Amino acid sequence: MKTMSMNAAGAFSDDRADDRAGALKPVVIVVVAAKIAVAGLLMATVNLNSPIQTPLEIAELR
Repeated sequence: MKTMSMNAAGAFSDDRADDRAGALKPVVIVVVAAKIAVAGLLMATVNLNSPIQTPLEIAELR
């Protein structure tokens, strides 16, 4: 049975829809945090400079 209730703003809401939205909230938080973490790691790797060896150092390694 579908229940409808009136919220504080005077609008009707579906209780099951509110339950589903509440259940998805932790998933959304984890996905957003993962996206931020991946973006941060990508930015860190782009900004890292690799050491450039001079030809003399390359010759010494051979």
